[in-house]
Amino acid sequence: MLTMKRREITILDAKENFAKYNFSKGLAERTVKYYNCAIQRFISFMEKDDFRIDDITQDDIMNFTISLRKRDMKTASINSFLTGFRAFINYCISNFSLEKVEVKLVKQERTIKETYSEDELKVLLKKPNIKKCEFCDYRNWVIINYLLSTGNRLSTVINVKICDLDLKRQTVILRHTKNKTQQIIPLSTTMCRILLEYLSYRGGNDDSYLFCTVKEEQFTTEGFYSTIKRYNNRLGIKKTSIHMFRHTYAKMFIMAGGDAFRLQQFLGHSDMTITRNYVNMFGTDLQLNYDMYNPLEQISHNQKDNIKMR
Repeated sequence: MLTMKRREITILDAKENFAKYNFSKGLAERTVKYYNCAIQRFISFMEKDDFRIDDITQDDIMNFTISLRKRDMKTASINSFLTGFRAFINYCISNFSLEKVEVKLVKQERTIKETYSEDELKVLLKKPNIKKCEFCDYRNWVIINYLLSTGNRLSTVINVKICDLDLKRQTVILRHTKNKTQQIIPLSTTMCRILLEYLSYRGGNDDSYLFCTVKEEQFTTEGFYSTIKRYNNRLGIKKTSIHMFRHTYAKMFIMAGGDAFRLQQFLGHSDMTITRNYVNMFGTDLQLNYDMYNPLEQISHNQKDNIKMR
């Protein structure tokens, strides 16, 4: 693949080859930029860009990590850079003369993911008057319903087309997912009714995006976020995170007694690790109605005359 000798590979050579490799794998452009940003951060730390790949040592990586921590960055931000850089390092180990080194992430405490409260959702889900409101407000209301009903990621939602819906079977095909695997997920009865009405107002053909701009163009990630942010703020809701609807979906699914295996499928997780995190992070909320599901309480209720306390 390369005409240059392995010992002559510089950090910039490796960076360029890594980018080409990622494009060839079909990674999104923003993902490639994310990797490049992480690599450039390391190059800036080294204060030179002509060093060879095989000159990188474990001490360099350790000192790079320390430099990030000294910047008073959030642990999540530090690990974001390190994760991107680790992918690059692993590529270099496999393809060039770099001896095996390890990029370790910074340990962080697992925090409870913030979700929308019931009161906030009641405000956001209050249907606007279709005869009086702008179509954008009505569309945004439908989007809020869709986000809460499916837990889809932003990048997935903006790529859903009308032809992906099957309202008779109450399903939607997700063709743009994080793990590049298409999936079919169910739609609730209420969501189907909402979409049926919405499509009668929205119009469009099968190849049109389900949610689009006023110019009937596909939303950009930034445009979609800005639209929902303005909608939430106008209703007096300070929370504006799109991904928070995904957290809310997971929390409410678990609280309603949903099982982790189905949640994994609905959220499109490649394994159970992240799904289990949702179960763990909402541990305090799981106390609600706990007696109703607890085996001991069920048995005790049926045999309360046989279980007497002194």
